[in-house]
Amino acid sequence: MRLETTRIKFYQFLLSFLLGLALAQLGFAEVSQSRESIFASWSSEVLRPWFQSEADQFIESKVISKQNVRLRHKSFRRSQPRANIVLVHGYGERIEKFAEIAYDFHQAGYSVFLLDQRGFGHSGWLNPEGSKAIYVERFDNYASDVEQFIESIVKPQSSS
Repeated sequence: MRLETTRIKFYQFLLSFLLGLALAQLGFAEVSQSRESIFASWSSEVLRPWFQSEADQFIESKVISKQNVRLRHKSFRRSQPRANIVLVHGYGERIEKFAEIAYDFHQAGYSVFLLDQRGFGHSGWLNPEGSKAIYVERFDNYASDVEQFIESIVKPQSSS
């Protein structure tokens, strides 16, 4: 178990590092550094209103399980995007964690799609006892939910 935890933390670090390199190539490093000293006011005056400008939306998960699960998502679309970016959070997180990076990508001309995974944020909780404790019936359900999100939300909204 300990080796698995170490491996997961390493992969999280590696992904963060690679994302940082990619963002630096796109010029986001300068934006982030110039924003640092005024982040509190910028966050409340610019970021929060922008993020709340798109209403939460929900889709019903098609994964066959003991309970139906609604999945929360947000979409920030561009009419002529450079590309589409899908952001899916990790363990113990929710889409609000990615508000700043979603904003930066959107301002740079990308359409951004965010998904709260089952059992996190405002998506439905799947727990046989009915509590809000994290419960994983099958890990494959997370992958199936992401695939459904891309097929039923991202792709259709990308072609219009």
